[in-house]
Amino acid sequence: YYFKVAAAAVKFKIETQQGPYTAGTAQNVTVTALDELDNVASNFTDWVTFTSEDVGAPETPGQGLPSNYQFNASNNGVKVFTLELGLRRAGDGSAEIGPKRSIKVAKLSNSLINGTTGDIVVSPDQAQCLVLALPGQSLSPGTSNGRSGSVSISTAGTPFSASVYVTDQFFNRVPSSAPATVTMSHNDPYAAQPVTSTFSGGLMTAQMTPRSKRGAWTVPGATAKTLVSVAGAGNPGACAAGSPYSSSVGVQAANTASKKLLLRLPNEGLDPGSPTGKTAAAPQEQQAASTFTATVYAADDFFNPYEPSQGMSPNVWLELSTPYGTAGTTVTLTVGSTNYPVHILAASSNTLVNAKTENASYVQASTRVVVVPNLPTKLQLLLPGQNPLPGSYSGYSGGVSDMAAGTTYWATVNLVDDYYNLEAATSTFVSEAALVYPIVRLILSAPNIGPRGFLPVGEAALIAGARQFSFIPATRTCPACSPSLPKLP
Repeated sequence: YYFKVAAAAVKFKIETQQGPYTAGTAQNVTVTALDELDNVASNFTDWVTFTSEDVGAPETPGQGLPSNYQFNASNNGVKVFTLELGLRRAGDGSAEIGPKRSIKVAKLSNSLINGTTGDIVVSPDQAQCLVLALPGQSLSPGTSNGRSGSVSISTAGTPFSASVYVTDQFFNRVPSSAPATVTMSHNDPYAAQPVTSTFSGGLMTAQMTPRSKRGAWTVPGATAKTLVSVAGAGNPGACAAGSPYSSSVGVQAANTASKKLLLRLPNEGLDPGSPTGKTAAAPQEQQAASTFTATVYAADDFFNPYEPSQGMSPNVWLELSTPYGTAGTTVTLTVGSTNYPVHILAASSNTLVNAKTENASYVQASTRVVVVPNLPTKLQLLLPGQNPLPGSYSGYSGGVSDMAAGTTYWATVNLVDDYYNLEAATSTFVSEAALVYPIVRLILSAPNIGPRGFLPVGEAALIAGARQFSFIPATRTCPACSPSLPKLP
């Protein structure tokens, strides 16, 4: 009779090529189950699993390490995993590449039964990729995109350092490579281009000072973060589809000593970092007596609006360059910005909306808005001594001057809206069909003035919404006389 006698396995022995060999090269691994006397535990038939306890090791069972395996009786305690080990992360003990590699095998149901082998030297493959790492990111060899960590938020006007690594296809640093054609760029239109060093040990550093906030804030005109990119070497298509060649960084407003109020009217877009903080788009034309919204932002010296979390909350109010309008009340910008209802009665191409605060740290802001008349509704008659005052209750200032008999004077007739704004031309709100200039006739109550002359004689059409008529008074006014005026046919 033949008897097979074996003790239980208490550990494993791992045998594999110790290198050096190139990252990603397939190797054999032999695992032997051992008893407490280091004899082969030939009756071992349990599951085993592979791991690597190296810091940042990217390999997992079936992905660089042998898949989980259940020993069977025919193994007699020994299993050869043919070409199932493929370490992607390099390690040779140097400062540039990192510690030598190790692998571990353990019983799946009891990890205390295990075995380890170390001092495996894995070398980088040939240089093929560039990896850009911004603050908060680090090179992560052997991973799917070569980087780990999240990009830290940067501050406008504050420089930060970026790193560019030359790597192989598995993102292992290649210290011997020093390409001279690598450039770094970004899409911040108001920041200087990065200042780069030369490569040393497969690493190039760069200094960048962002200026404009491009973060994810819901304001028209903003783009999604600042994109930083590298180019000029390697094969991006073979390197995780080129993703490590670029990275995006959020830029927050700076807590500068000098801050600014940023006033935005309808149709204006914000453009942080620019000389005005806004795009070239002019404010939308407004109609007299309509209400529109003005938004005020607390911003840094580069016109980057503050996030609510930054706690910038000055007390702000709006003032208008015309007395005939309202613009809300003083509001604390508790979330970094707020809206104000603006209501202007007087039409003008030169109306200023001013954002003001008592906080001396902030530079105040003003924006010009064009206000056009509302729909035409009536005629306005101005005699000598009276001046037009659009937006006011009466529509004019001053009183009628005394006139001398026999002297020529001028009367002005205007086509106006309900707020005494002159209807001089069409606009966004008043179409050509709506703007019909009437035929106007001036009639005076004194019967003997007519023969002394009106120029133009009789009826006349308004030109650009207005017409002047000359007349010559012939008699003194009789306050007690008030005959009814004839109507136009």
